[in-house]
Amino acid sequence: MRILRWILVVFTGLILYAAVNQYLFCPQYSFPRHHPFAGTSIFNPYEHADSVNWKQCNFHAHVHAWGGLTHGSGTAAECWNVYDSLGYDVHCISDYEKVNRYGEGEPNFIPAYEHGYGMLKNHHGVIGTFRVNYGDYIFPQTLSNKQHMLDCLQENDSAVIAINHPVLRNGVSPDDFLRLHGYDAIEVLRSGTHSFPQWDSALSSGHAAYIIADDDMHDSSRPNEVGKNCTWIHAQSATRNEILTGLKSGNAYGMIIASPNGETMQQKFQRFRSGFPKLNSLRITGDTLKISLSATAHAIRFIGQGGQEKFMAQQTATSAYYFQPADTYIRIQADFDDGTSIFLNPVFRFDESVQQPLPFINQTRTALFRIAGAVVLLIFAVAAFRLLRKTSL
Repeated sequence: MRILRWILVVFTGLILYAAVNQYLFCPQYSFPRHHPFAGTSIFNPYEHADSVNWKQCNFHAHVHAWGGLTHGSGTAAECWNVYDSLGYDVHCISDYEKVNRYGEGEPNFIPAYEHGYGMLKNHHGVIGTFRVNYGDYIFPQTLSNKQHMLDCLQENDSAVIAINHPVLRNGVSPDDFLRLHGYDAIEVLRSGTHSFPQWDSALSSGHAAYIIADDDMHDSSRPNEVGKNCTWIHAQSATRNEILTGLKSGNAYGMIIASPNGETMQQKFQRFRSGFPKLNSLRITGDTLKISLSATAHAIRFIGQGGQEKFMAQQTATSAYYFQPADTYIRIQADFDDGTSIFLNPVFRFDESVQQPLPFINQTRTALFRIAGAVVLLIFAVAAFRLLRKTSL
């Protein structure tokens, strides 16, 4: 009986401490209201992009790691071989809380890992650093929890921080994206989930969040897990600095790749060698956006504030849209007959003299919460001491 009480006290104490640490000891933030993009100037991330030098990338893939405790099959060598055979220029292995160093000597190697192990899969893609952050909040996260983790990850300025699959388990809601700050990109496209409401919410609040499209592959031997989505980055070379610069500047776009049912891996290799439709150019002349694609799309959609479709052109490889005075941003989606789709990063208004207010730690609220947390732990400690003392008598 005494041993059981000890086990109960220790187990309860650990759970209680984790909860208090997350909900009461975590810094409490104030979130100033963000404003939509505004200004007389229009930023075009593709201003200097041309029809060549597009690099095909995947930043989210898992292999066997941590002795099989995490979800991932196969070796890093097998993963590299598959993506090389598909023609990818960059393919990161992003194991949970671990940087896989396979291929480190290759010029296109970029370190990456997936951060997070909470109940609602509040995961982050951390791209371009060997430094791993092991901290996280296990239980369903408050907005302050989410912001604190982003701040912790941003301590490494060289890394690209992406919020992975936010729609999964509603880990990060569209409302959250109205206020969160401190990330570079959103994994809008992932096999099985699309997070367009979250992306448009961030853009509508004036946050220049750029798209990442990934496979989130867990078994490279399965053709239905690889080559489903990819990110195209305009870069002279597939090196770490060039790729990270392209991601952070928005000179990239996401793609859903058509995936015929029942396709074998060899058939997929052959199909990928035939190439994909690409962006030739996106230019701004006056207030008019002009897009040119390498192939005819059955629909080119211009999407703006709140995710509303502003205009659609059909059966064309080129189109134009007048950036109206009320438009804050415009992102373009091009759909092709085979099921492939391209999703460009936004063109948006800006004024260099105006800065968005950033979330900040509310020191008074944080102090009050931490005092409350200390009181809770003290009460538990006293109760546990009395229970165990009573048992020993």
